[in-house]
Order: sequence, then structure tokens, then C-alpha cells
Amino acid sequence: MESSIKASDIIKQHGVHVVITGADHPTGLFTARSLVGCVSHITGITMNRNAPCCRSRVWNRLVVVDTISETLTELLSLGVASQTQSVLFAAQDIVIKMISDNREALAPYYRFVLPDREVVNTLIDKGKFYDWAVTKGFSVPASSIVSNRKELNEVLGRGKYPMIIKPVVKNEVWDRKSSASKVYKIYSQSAYDCLSVDLLDLSPELLLQQWIPGGDEDVWFCLVYMGRDGEVKGSYTGRKLLQWPIGQGNTAAAVGEKNETVAELTGSIFRSVGFYGLGSLEFKRNVQDGKYYIIEPTVGRNDYQSGIALAGGLNLTAMASADAAGICWHIDSKHKHVTWIDGEGALRSLWGGATIRETRAIFFATLCSHPIAWSLLKANDPFPFIAWVKKRVAYIIRNFGTILLRRIWIYRG
Repeated sequence: MESSIKASDIIKQHGVHVVITGADHPTGLFTARSLVGCVSHITGITMNRNAPCCRSRVWNRLVVVDTISETLTELLSLGVASQTQSVLFAAQDIVIKMISDNREALAPYYRFVLPDREVVNTLIDKGKFYDWAVTKGFSVPASSIVSNRKELNEVLGRGKYPMIIKPVVKNEVWDRKSSASKVYKIYSQSAYDCLSVDLLDLSPELLLQQWIPGGDEDVWFCLVYMGRDGEVKGSYTGRKLLQWPIGQGNTAAAVGEKNETVAELTGSIFRSVGFYGLGSLEFKRNVQDGKYYIIEPTVGRNDYQSGIALAGGLNLTAMASADAAGICWHIDSKHKHVTWIDGEGALRSLWGGATIRETRAIFFATLCSHPIAWSLLKANDPFPFIAWVKKRVAYIIRNFGTILLRRIWIYRG
């Protein structure tokens, strides 16, 4: 290993090339933005070249694939054609699993930091992770796994409501047909039958999980980079302010806040399972008993709201890139309190009829007390935000009547 340098200085001595999947997704765009000035060339793999995130100036090259399953073939083709080993990042769990399962084939062409295959499988598979967490004594919501309608009806019949339903392992079909909802929250057995799709058609196994009392603002997270020695090299904690869909969706707004309990829990859990690399854990604080329950881990990649750590002074992605490239780095660890906002998600959440008044008050109070970082908007890279605004305006013009009627219906109801 070489002498210690800052992670953000690796470009100055090494000229590292990076390949990032999910270039059309905000997580892929954030990963690339984290490495500007740290690496010499960034290639993005995308399923939609016209997506707002692909309009960014950070991409030196964009490669289009028709489906996520084609990503492996394209990665191998790029690797064979390249004259140097590239550092590889993924923005999707599906691709992380793909990389892990095919690490021997990819290793000659790419450098990446992933723990043992079994550790990746345990953390990505929600059923395996739930069983492991229970065995180790960590607090997780009561859960059941079903693989057919009979098992589903049995759990729905005896379950406590409300209840969360999610895929045991997220797949391409779920992403494509259920893009608006990464999980579903139901309040009765009959509510499941009222869904527009039978979720068993989207995933062969479903995880039905107890709803933990509390609002969006009670969801906490810890973004980390774990060293190969099992020690936390950098961490950033915060909590959500808004989600979309409300109560069970992606982060729409979050604030960085120190939480030693969440940070220590994350380190303990990841050390126990043998994880190292880039990852995060999400927790829900039960407002009734004050306990933190593990909601889900993210393994081997940035999370949707990981931009908050960079805005708060901690570049975990650069740490991952330096580690993958075999460079020792000096950690300049900071934890500035900032508010991170995903524009579209925040607008939807604030205008959603179910958003409670207290949640809105917390959100607006936070805006007045912390610097703001945006998911897409960046002063030196404005084109993704401009493209998103054009897309939203065009949608509103085309659907103005429907939107107006929906607003009237919500507020009259």
C-alpha cells in the first residue's frame, strides 16, 4: 500500500477510471458527482439516455442497455475493450447481486469492494437478513415470508395492521411494474385485494412486516464506509423529514443529525455480519417504546439520500474508490448539519392529502435552520435539474385537467 493521501486526491497521482451503473437514476448521478475531481474518466451505464440524470456534464461516456439483465454482458464487453482496470460502482441492488455472483468473471477488468458472497446474499435477501438479525438479538419488526396465495392469506388473516409488504429480493419486474412504490402499506386483508396488482406476480417471495408506530421523521439512517478490518472509516447519521409515498417510500427530504445510538448500532450490526465496503442501515424509532428497529440494509452502494453525507462534509464514495484502487487515504471526517431535498419527492409529499400538519411544520422549520442540498440541482451542473423541470412542466400541461380534479377530490375528501 502507498503512503497516505486524501481520498479526494487520488486523481492527482493515479488517474483512476470509473464505471457506474444506473446513470439514469439519482443514486447513479450522485455517485458520479462524488468522484468529479477524484477520477479521470467516468462511464455511465443507463437504460434511458434521455433521463434528466443523463444530461449531467459529469459523464465522460454513456452506454445504453435495454434491460438491467444486459448490464453484466455490457460490463464484460467494456472490460475486454478497456486498457486499464476500472473501479466499478452500482446504483441498484439487482446489479450489486449480479456483480457479487459474477465477481470472478469481472475481477480481471474491474476493482470493487464487496464482502464475501454469502454476506452480500444475507444483506440483500430480506428474509435471510431478518432471520440473521433475530438470531443475533437485534431489534427488527415482526415479519413473515410467503411464496404463494395460501400462505399470504394466512398471514393477512392473523396479522396486526397496518402492515408493510415488500419483495424478499427486489427484482427487475418489481422495479418496472411497481416503480412508484418500493413497499406497500395495507390496513386490512381486503385492502390487499384492492391493490391494482397481485404482488406475488411481481416477486416470488414477499416479506410481510409489522408497521412500527411513528412518522416519516422517525426514520433514521447511518451511511458508512466499513474498512476491510471491520472498523468504521467514516459515518454520517441523519433522519428523514419526508417520504414519497408518505410513510413507506423513498426519501423526499432528510436532515443530518448526530445520533450515537444509530451509529453504534450500525457499526455493531455490520461487524457482526462481516460486512465491509460502502453501505447503510435504516431504522425506525418506535414512538411508543423509543426503541430503534432495523428496517433494511443497503449493501455495496450508495443509498438514495447519500448526497446528504457529501453535503455534510464526508465523501464516502471517494473512500470506496480509493480503497478499491488500493490507495491508503486520510479521512477528513466532518458531520455538518444540512438538509437534503429530492425536489419531486418533496413536492409530492407536501401536496399529498395524507401529509400531517406536524410533519410539514418540522420540514419547514428545518429549512430555516440548516444549509440546503438538492438531489438534482447543483450550481456547476444544472442540466439534470433543468431537464427535470422541463419534463414536469410538460406533464402538467398535458394532464392539467386530471391534476386539478384530483386536487379538488383530495381536499374535499
